[in-house]
Amino acid sequence: MRKAYKLFFLFLIGFLFSCGVKSSPLPPEDKTPKVVDNLNIKQQGNLIVLYWKYNKAKDISFKILLNGKEINLPIFQQGNLFWIEYPFEEFSVEYCFQVETIRGIFSKTSKYKCITTKKFNLLSDSPKIYQKEGKIYIKWEDKKGEFFIYKGKSKNHIPPIVYSKIKNNNVFEDKNVVSGQKYCYFLTKNENQIESNRVYTECITYVDIYPPKKPKISYIKKGNSLIIILGHINEKDFAGFLIEKNGKLLTNIPIKTYYFIDKNWHESDVYKIYSVDKNGNKSSPVYLRVE
Repeated sequence: MRKAYKLFFLFLIGFLFSCGVKSSPLPPEDKTPKVVDNLNIKQQGNLIVLYWKYNKAKDISFKILLNGKEINLPIFQQGNLFWIEYPFEEFSVEYCFQVETIRGIFSKTSKYKCITTKKFNLLSDSPKIYQKEGKIYIKWEDKKGEFFIYKGKSKNHIPPIVYSKIKNNNVFEDKNVVSGQKYCYFLTKNENQIESNRVYTECITYVDIYPPKKPKISYIKKGNSLIIILGHINEKDFAGFLIEKNGKLLTNIPIKTYYFIDKNWHESDVYKIYSVDKNGNKSSPVYLRVE
């Protein structure tokens, strides 16, 4: 009998080990999208602009609600910034918006974000836009007060984030430009935290036609070598230096270091040295002849 119990006990242990220990099943993946938790709103003339930031996956969509009812408006996007532009007709009226995030059958709705529309002073201006000396300039008539500048790459797609603020002046200069890029702007006038209507500029494609600064050179004689010190050019689109020796270009691509060693030079040699930018613009030459 003991032998039978012993065999049964060994069989039971072997059976348990062969089955292993089963863990609890994993909970189902939560597919409910995150709620939009930081809505921003402002008035620009007769437009209400609602905007928010959201790390949106491809399978998530948005629905806009006004006073609890869905409205059909285009939703603009730049990176993780989203916005709508709602044209209104009545002043001293409260408008309350929500954003619903949707993923399949799951959805979440944000809290209300409300604004009461106010009358504004009409900004009637025709700003001029032009480029000069590596910058884009905008100029308008009115000098008094505070102006907000907005910037984008298309007239119909300018983010509602203030790019620059100008006080008691009528000129704005933009240094943050790249050759070949198209830029579009509008400005509003801010009075008592109420922005005026938008006033658009013409769009402009910036073209860099301005040469870089000339190099400031010096030299050192070292045995049979001549070390030409090329200096430093502090310009964002600076590409390097080109060196001619006796009318012949020494390198086909710009030299990016700030010195050049000529191991085969003579006192009669004449050097012409240029600064070059990324668009191929060359400075006027600096001449070097070592006696």
